[in-house]
Amino acid sequence: MLQKPYKIDVFLVGGGGGSGQDYTDGYSGAGGGYTQTYKSIPTSPGTQWNVLVGAGGDNSNGATSSFSNGGGNYTASGGNRSGQYGANGGSGGGGAGQYSIYAGNGGSDGSKGEDARKVGTATGVIKTGGAGQGTTTRAFGESNGTLYAGGGGGSWSPSGHTGAVGQGGAGGGGRGRNNDNSGNIDGTNGTPNTGGGSGGFSGAKVNGQGGSGIVIVRWGY
Repeated sequence: MLQKPYKIDVFLVGGGGGSGQDYTDGYSGAGGGYTQTYKSIPTSPGTQWNVLVGAGGDNSNGATSSFSNGGGNYTASGGNRSGQYGANGGSGGGGAGQYSIYAGNGGSDGSKGEDARKVGTATGVIKTGGAGQGTTTRAFGESNGTLYAGGGGGSWSPSGHTGAVGQGGAGGGGRGRNNDNSGNIDGTNGTPNTGGGSGGFSGAKVNGQGGSGIVIVRWGY
């Protein structure tokens, strides 16, 4: 009697990108980690696999997550660090702005981050959102899977003007920082174990950190 082959599915999310600082225009949100699904990987009882969960970036890109042994190496890259414009990742980071600007929200489920946009006819610095991977970031690419890799929202330097910070994308993205003369509201980091990108920071003495990634293995064949 032939033994049924053993197979596993693996879903990986890289670490979310971290945020740098800017003291004038504000920084965009960082990109969430990229996601990858690998199905029907052959294995056998007693096989040892090496699992590496990518760390979130701290003023840097997120680290790669991997699942490997001598017979195969399966990976998902980390999301990109934020800058003046939205950072790329599994879901893109939003744009940033100052003065009369709505900063861009982070992308969700593989989408691009929102661009910053002006309030009415006011002047202001417009920043574009980062690109997403263009495919779902749900676990195993399935419609009922948990959502990961949200992009960070853009920060905002209002100086008394009308506008708003960008919110983090669904799936662990952080909110941007509000650098207001009347009282700062700190941005938030990406959520650990989601690959969420950090929100953008502005006028800050610290950097935002991306959320660590995750590696999920399932079996039952």
